[in-house]
Amino acid sequence: MNEPESSPKKRDRDDEKKRQEQTRRQFRFGISYLIASLTALWLFQVFVVAPQTRGTEIPYSEFKKKLADAQIVKVTIGERGIVGEMKNPLPNSRRSSSF
Repeated sequence: MNEPESSPKKRDRDDEKKRQEQTRRQFRFGISYLIASLTALWLFQVFVVAPQTRGTEIPYSEFKKKLADAQIVKVTIGERGIVGEMKNPLPNSRRSSSF
């Protein structure tokens, strides 16, 4: 009639297993949250920030023509191309352009 009580050692082991499982779940949630946050930040940078910082590309011949007409204010020559600023850029473009 009397049900035997669980031994204290068994209860301690069960409590320890529950704590370990809870710790694992918290760790997994933290890692998942970190990955989701980094992915969201990357997508924001790719689709929102990057298009705002890019200028318009123009052909090199047009660059030479604008340079001769003194419409180029500043030029930076890099490994991947030439980047410059024009005095009066096109109305729908940025001030900076790649040539």
